[in-house]
Amino acid sequence: MSVPPSLSRKSSGLFVAAALFIGALGLLFYPSLLPSRVLFANDASLGLLAAQADIVWSNFLSYWADSNWLGQNLPSGAPSITPISYATLGPVLYSKFHVPLCLFLLSTGAWFFATQAGLKPWVAILTGLAAGLNSNFVSYACWGLPPKAATLAMILFACGLIVGKAEGWRFWVRAVLAGFATGLAVVEGADVGAILSLYVASFAAWHSLTSLGINKTVAIRRSLWLLIVPLFAAWISAHSLVSLVGTQISGISGMAQTKESYEERWTFATGLSFPIDETLRIAIPGLYGYRMDTPDGGAYWGRVGFDGKVEGRFNGGGEYAGVLVLLLAAFALAQALRGEKSPYQPGERKRVLFWAGMALVSLLLAYGRNAPFYQFVFALPYFSTIRIPMKFLHGMHLCLWILFAYGLEAIARTYLSRPSASVGSIRELFDRWTKTADEFDRRWVGGLVGLVTLAAIGALVYTAFGGYLAAKIAAIPFNGVQPATAWFSIREVWFSLFFLIVSAAVLVLAALGRFSGERATQLAWALGTVLVLDLVRANLPWVKYYDYQVRYDKNPIMEVLADRPWEHRVTANVAPQRSGPLIATAEFTFLQKEWLENHLPYFHIQALDIDQMPRMPELEKAYLQAFLPPAQFFGVSAGMAGSIPELDRVPPEQAAQIQEYVGIAQTNLALVTRMWQLTNTRYVFAWHKNLDWFNRLFDPKLNRFTPKLRYALTLKPGVTPPSTNTAMADAIQAYTAVQSDRGPLALLEFSGALPRAKLYSQWESISDTATMLYRLRSPEFDPATSVIVDRPIPGFTPSPSTPPGDVSITTYSPKHLTLSANSKAPSVLLLNDRWHENWKVTVDGKEEPLLRANFIMQGVALAPGQHTVEFRFATPVTTLWVSASALAIGLLLTGLLVLFPGSPKAPSIPE
Repeated sequence: MSVPPSLSRKSSGLFVAAALFIGALGLLFYPSLLPSRVLFANDASLGLLAAQADIVWSNFLSYWADSNWLGQNLPSGAPSITPISYATLGPVLYSKFHVPLCLFLLSTGAWFFATQAGLKPWVAILTGLAAGLNSNFVSYACWGLPPKAATLAMILFACGLIVGKAEGWRFWVRAVLAGFATGLAVVEGADVGAILSLYVASFAAWHSLTSLGINKTVAIRRSLWLLIVPLFAAWISAHSLVSLVGTQISGISGMAQTKESYEERWTFATGLSFPIDETLRIAIPGLYGYRMDTPDGGAYWGRVGFDGKVEGRFNGGGEYAGVLVLLLAAFALAQALRGEKSPYQPGERKRVLFWAGMALVSLLLAYGRNAPFYQFVFALPYFSTIRIPMKFLHGMHLCLWILFAYGLEAIARTYLSRPSASVGSIRELFDRWTKTADEFDRRWVGGLVGLVTLAAIGALVYTAFGGYLAAKIAAIPFNGVQPATAWFSIREVWFSLFFLIVSAAVLVLAALGRFSGERATQLAWALGTVLVLDLVRANLPWVKYYDYQVRYDKNPIMEVLADRPWEHRVTANVAPQRSGPLIATAEFTFLQKEWLENHLPYFHIQALDIDQMPRMPELEKAYLQAFLPPAQFFGVSAGMAGSIPELDRVPPEQAAQIQEYVGIAQTNLALVTRMWQLTNTRYVFAWHKNLDWFNRLFDPKLNRFTPKLRYALTLKPGVTPPSTNTAMADAIQAYTAVQSDRGPLALLEFSGALPRAKLYSQWESISDTATMLYRLRSPEFDPATSVIVDRPIPGFTPSPSTPPGDVSITTYSPKHLTLSANSKAPSVLLLNDRWHENWKVTVDGKEEPLLRANFIMQGVALAPGQHTVEFRFATPVTTLWVSASALAIGLLLTGLLVLFPGSPKAPSIPE
């Protein structure tokens, strides 16, 4: 089969673009090629990836995470880029290559849009570089959220399919594929994809409306895309949409669409709003620092997350677009405002105005609570369920890339299409230019010179106020991380000024005619070099690698907890939300966070502490409110756990106050102990020296806490001690636990914790949730001898005097447990894992009703005898096959367009 000439040309252009994208990304991500190096990821750590590695393919059907709390129902995988990449590559290779893969895809999407818009090949390549190296998406990808980059890639593919020209059947195929690309964006990006799908819909509507004055037939055909795109987007994203609603909205506290719930969610939903004064971060990457572990004084010191009481002091996202991107985006808008004098066709001019308007709207909405605009969007149905107004900055950067592309195209059409002239000196170029330049060119060059001058003055003034800035930063609490410095911020300003001067100089030379005619290629290389060096330099602090073989050491603590880890849980806090730390030191707080997010899931150890649960289900909210002390006592318990003073060594008035606090807290902390008992929390991190008062405080009558392992913290073998400039979050990774008879820390064992599975011949039936919780809290209720179920069990009668028998877990995985039970009497089998309606239970192969036991756990009734009991988690999968069929059709249609792209001389839709 011969290859069509048009396909051959397009393929060669794609190969060139791909090679340049890989080379540019390689400047940031080349350490991925080293055997033991993987990228740091806060939200998708190697430990979390390893926890699900054995069942990754089944997560397309349903996703149950057992690492934290009592288990969580998370959105299931879907046939899209990220889940397939993880399932194919495995945890280690995914941690190495998925981030650059998604950024490469983003570059390709931007390149595709520019080529479909009819822009020059080198313009498309530079647009791809600007997108793939954009700090917003590099920073989020390196923070553990590479699907955001894949989401934007799909949006760009959809917009490229809309803007491209085609006739006949190809026109309708492109409409279907635009819908599929939009749907994949929703699959990859969830609420981010949903927000950006509105950009696609708006662009499609604008594209059809702007055709009315040119060709009504074309406008009608284009308007049909407004039906086709959302229809096919819903088709391919059906599985993800159903899963997201089922796990993130249904049964979630505060998600009801009522006036009261809107008001309650406002503070929570707008917590990460973009401060107006930080808009300069779009032009100066490190003006407010980077993130908490950036060395040399680069910690973030802005106000993202500030709620009036607690400073955010941390922002995991960069917003730098690139000096050159901003300059050429402004140039594109200025040219479009010239009307017929611009180098654009009428349709192109309208697109530039559209994307400029969308960029402005996106920025205003990203301000969230800091400006009056977001409240109108927040009032729309279900929009209040979306957190973080700063997500609109993703859309703003999308608009900037497109404007950048049209700005480059305007440069090419305006300054490079002129006949070649002798180069001469800059003075000769300037003299020749002054004789021929029109008013717009003069204003453009003058504007660039003026901008550089103002920026230089601003940098000098900012530097002069360095002392004031240093004092302001010094007053900010950084909570255990290395503080920011004024010097770092000032340095970033001068770096940005340097790239502004270089960028402006190249653009001025282009306007003077230095790159006209045969020298056009030189401009492409000059602009590309400046763009890549600027963005790579700005992105370096976001890219962080570590040796995973050293980081994931199996210390004595992990060895104890990893022994049949499904039989117990561990905690380090009074509250599972990680409040009231039982070892109240900054070092252990960071170490516990490191273990919770990395080591525990890596070794399949289950913790009661919740790593992430931004949307708490109603069931959890009621349960935790029933067992936890009032919030004002968390600080008391934390302080006492760290270093409670001996009462005979303090003044009498202080001793009396401490005794009062202990008495108040003890009443409440007894409920915490009850919660640990009910949740199979057998191990607790604590100070060894405080064992006696720990028992008095948490278990005053039975004293069931005993040391399981005494240990100390020490440097890992062969690891260099961290310097004093190393942030705590980084420094703590150099340390590990070693068993020591004189160690200050202890892993306590709580013998009163219920086993993971237990048989009861005594039970109570309580259907009312409030009554059930009251009974569970009651000192008269003994969880070791009785269980509470949510309904009567027909044909079963409790027999308290008969021993219930025994049960053991024979096989375990997060979504499938097999138990062997020998019931001596009619019994209830209690499984201390979180109840969910999608858990199913069979007894000897026959499905039985799943009981909700002890308010939040699972249970099943057993007749006397030997039984094999299986618990399986499975959600309905009809929508998975719906989405999979759409993906198959999408791949087929894409193949058709690639193999039969049409004649390059085919009639085009008029502009």
